[in-house]
Amino acid sequence: MTRFILGFILAVFINMQLPCLANEDLEAKIKAAYIYHFNQFIDWKFESENDKQSPLKVCVIGKDPIGNLLNELSTTKVEGRPLHVEYNKKEPDEMPDCHILFISKSLEKQLSQILSKVQGKNILTVSDISDFAKRGGKIGFVKDSGKIKIEINLGNVKNDKYKINAKLLEVARIIK
Repeated sequence: MTRFILGFILAVFINMQLPCLANEDLEAKIKAAYIYHFNQFIDWKFESENDKQSPLKVCVIGKDPIGNLLNELSTTKVEGRPLHVEYNKKEPDEMPDCHILFISKSLEKQLSQILSKVQGKNILTVSDISDFAKRGGKIGFVKDSGKIKIEINLGNVKNDKYKINAKLLEVARIIK
């Protein structure tokens, strides 16, 4: 009888957790899709013609399912360019050279150090860390009424050599 009760409690607990797990998985997929499509709305105008044929490099640092999801997309092309994904589960000593850098929530305590390492480089920083765009990042994911939306800090991107397309700015909440 005790086994039956424990089994029942376990089944109820698992059923209560599954929607949460499915929701987190869906959120990660949405964020990965956003990151993938950001490349279509960024003009990397500082690149030479040879650079425009090279892979678009997306780096993911910290423990996050987004790295694995983006890795699955690394066989595709964006705007005719191959996508290369580099996934490092901890903060690297040297910041990788990439177009887009996704900083996982797991590295929130190191955020100011990470942002200082990429300052002055033409790297689009993206994260789902709370208030990321307000804390020095460039594009932050926010949850609003159960939906994943983006915030773009124009002050943080104004000195970079890439240009964010107006279509992306239209769907974002702008931080100045």
